[in-house]
Amino acid sequence: MFRPATYVSPVPNYGTHGNVSYYNHAPAIPGQNDAGWVAAPNGSTIAFGHGSFSRLTQCWVQVDFTYFQTLVDIPLGTTLTTFSINFSGMDDGSLVTIFNSANPGGLVVPGSYVFLGGSGTTNLAPHIVAGETNRVVITQMDDCPVGNTLQSAVVNLNGTVIPPNSPPTVAANAASVSANEGPAGIANSGTYSDSNTGDNVSITASVGTVTKTGTNSGTWSWSNTAPNGPASYPVTITANDGNGGSAQTTFTATVLEAPPVLTVGGSATYTEDNAPVVIAPSLSLTDPGNDSIDGAKVSIGTNFNPSQDSLGIAGPLPGGISSSYNAASGVLTLSGVASPSDYQ
Repeated sequence: MFRPATYVSPVPNYGTHGNVSYYNHAPAIPGQNDAGWVAAPNGSTIAFGHGSFSRLTQCWVQVDFTYFQTLVDIPLGTTLTTFSINFSGMDDGSLVTIFNSANPGGLVVPGSYVFLGGSGTTNLAPHIVAGETNRVVITQMDDCPVGNTLQSAVVNLNGTVIPPNSPPTVAANAASVSANEGPAGIANSGTYSDSNTGDNVSITASVGTVTKTGTNSGTWSWSNTAPNGPASYPVTITANDGNGGSAQTTFTATVLEAPPVLTVGGSATYTEDNAPVVIAPSLSLTDPGNDSIDGAKVSIGTNFNPSQDSLGIAGPLPGGISSSYNAASGVLTLSGVASPSDYQ
């Protein structure tokens, strides 16, 4: 209980007992640990004042304020359905202010005011914060010297304690995966689980595409393109239950450099002393990572005769590519950076 040294006078005459406008003249609510706080006459019910306890000398132009506070701890995870304060023996009015992390400066809602003859506040449960101490301050107001009383103020609360949310778990089947560069791509998979059967767990990936099976538990599959290698990067898979719980697992994806693919199709028949013929008329050259080609060699293998056999280019070369032929070894060398299609 905290009782200021004197009452407030003069104040405008609002013409009714417990008029809410009188609270506009109340001193600031004392801090929780201010030195002026003392125990109420009855620590359980208050039992403050009596019919001749008023300090006032005039009605409705003077007002006296007395403060009472209680600290209410609501367990974390509690869904509070009811929080109200029931009054009895009140003269002339009471106002309830709630202090917590959501309302550090104090909250007063219209249903916090109780007038002479009233019995209780509205339901204040939406304004109470679970998992911390809520400070509840009653400002008792006397506006007439007939009496100044507040016999009891009883906190009425009801709710359900909900078990704390358990976060999901997620795991990858492989700590690292690798694949050659190219259209086949790279992939990994894993599992996730949530003990809260009502949760619908979402699975996301920091890069690439991920899909899942199941609702609160199941498997996930991840894939991504395999661009030009070599390259290595981390991939983080996140499982989120939508209720504040999440988990992550990270693996390494490595794209390997793959060599060009050369396919020699078709055949050529040559009769000695005839004009040159095109060899490998259906040659195909590709690179899985769409890399450029910086050189190629064509050689004559078995039965090479430097005095009779030679290799050359049929037609002009694409820009950036040059050729040279070593007659002694029978090797035709192509040089220069160009696309596989140009070399083809």
